[in-house]
Amino acid sequence: MIDPIAVALGVFAVCFGPLLVLGFSRLGGWKRLAEVYPGVKTRPRSLTVLGYAVFARWIGYNGGLIVAVDAESLHLALWPPLSWLGHPPIRIPWREFLKIERRPRWFGDVYALPTKGAQEVDFALRPSTFALIREQARAAGVPGDY
Repeated sequence: MIDPIAVALGVFAVCFGPLLVLGFSRLGGWKRLAEVYPGVKTRPRSLTVLGYAVFARWIGYNGGLIVAVDAESLHLALWPPLSWLGHPPIRIPWREFLKIERRPRWFGDVYALPTKGAQEVDFALRPSTFALIREQARAAGVPGDY
């Protein structure tokens, strides 16, 4: 016998899950960053595929962030299927960062990365992920609190 509650929960998860992921893209600012700083088809070799970022102070991309850098920019992407659901890749030139700020949050410090073209987007990397890009950001002359 089929459990109607299990079926209802399954249908809810299948229908609501993708909508939730799409909503996070808009609410957090990923979509806005991707509009201003669209990614490229071929990015440099990834520094990690298990990166940690926080958007809008509460939307965490924990362990699903792909981070790459080159001399000109920071590249961000998410694992599929999240990348297919309103999270296109992002490429932010180093010159577009206003500054890097270490900020306290309830779950620990983060490194905020405000940009010139999307100042309204509150985007930050957790320390372990920021450590991967620290030297490249410094070499590119991004001002801030390292």
